[in-house]
Amino acid sequence: LPAGAAGEEELRTFCKNCRFVRRIATRSAEEELAGPADARIAEELRELADDPPGEYGVEHVPLLWLVAVRACELYQAEKGVYPGGFGHGDGAPEEWGAAGEEETAALAKDAEEIWSTYIPRVLDIYGIKGSDVAKWITKDHAVEVVRYFAAEVHNISAVVGGVAAQEAVKLITKQFVPMDNTYVFNGIASVGGVYRL
Repeated sequence: LPAGAAGEEELRTFCKNCRFVRRIATRSAEEELAGPADARIAEELRELADDPPGEYGVEHVPLLWLVAVRACELYQAEKGVYPGGFGHGDGAPEEWGAAGEEETAALAKDAEEIWSTYIPRVLDIYGIKGSDVAKWITKDHAVEVVRYFAAEVHNISAVVGGVAAQEAVKLITKQFVPMDNTYVFNGIASVGGVYRL
């Protein structure tokens, strides 16, 4: 630094807090789905198997729900409609229990396609196909994301909006370290996770 570029107090503050300096380089959602994650990211995701989930159970690990939702997004990109739409685009579905036989069969068909075709593709993109984490995802994840038909539930939106606001404050004030990349909130178990994808 040139002489006089920073005062003694600024240098003292910087030196005191330099251990918190981070460079965060994230990938966009488009980049995330365009190709495999690098080996470091795939290894971090595989390490989830070594860190067993808490009291909420393995089926509620937020990463599993992200994989299922990303599978639905791939389906939508290819077919032009989110899975679970009766008649593929003819309106929002009813509850599965209240649906007729034809609608229930259509939902089951979409869930099966998500489970057998799209979820393995997303696991492959993330580099975790065949890992312990991949074994945790079940057909129930596919059934649930198809059933909800891309609904945006207001209470979940409020929680995620609050988290986004907190991260914006971190960036604006340049204090604290923001989350690095993708935050996933599982509203079923009220559990969140941050993943570098």
